[in-house]
Amino acid sequence: MDHQFRNAAFGGFNRQDVLDYLESSAQANQQQLQQLQDQLEQVRQELEQAAVREQELLAFQTEAEGLRTQLEQAKAQTRDLTQALEASQQRVQQLDLRVTQLEPDAMAYAAVKERSAGVELEAHRRAQNVLDEAKGQARHVRQQTQQWLNHMVQEYTILRRQLDSTFANAGKQLEQVNQALARQDGAFDHLRDAYAKTDPERKPAPTPLEED
Repeated sequence: MDHQFRNAAFGGFNRQDVLDYLESSAQANQQQLQQLQDQLEQVRQELEQAAVREQELLAFQTEAEGLRTQLEQAKAQTRDLTQALEASQQRVQQLDLRVTQLEPDAMAYAAVKERSAGVELEAHRRAQNVLDEAKGQARHVRQQTQQWLNHMVQEYTILRRQLDSTFANAGKQLEQVNQALARQDGAFDHLRDAYAKTDPERKPAPTPLEED
């Protein structure tokens, strides 16, 4: 025991010294405990940070593996493209040689095509003129036909009105004739009756209706 306690008057140690010692010891223990807790929290945080760094490292490793795979694929594609480029270059050289061989024929064809284009243009212009003229004639014929139809409709309307008027007048005249015939029939009946009275033995002449 490092701490020195004063002796009490009736034996043992001084009570206040003991209490002071206990209090100071408790404070010291509390401080040590707090320090240990702080150190533990720091260690825990360091462990969490280490775990996060480990996860990041794993992610980086996974990403690096993916990039390595993409790099290998890109290298393979580059080889394929290089081979295709070489084949294309060879094809271009062959085409250049073929173009050089066909250039005279192409120039001759261009000249013929130019002349053909001129002939085709002239033919198209003439055809367009013929078409325009035919359209003009068709419009003229249409106009004349429409005028003729309008004239015929007018004449038909006038004739129809005249026929209606004639039929109406004929009906009236026919009615007048029927009335006149009826009056004549009445006069004939009167004369026949009068003649029969003058000659009782004579048989009355038949009327036109009795003859029928």
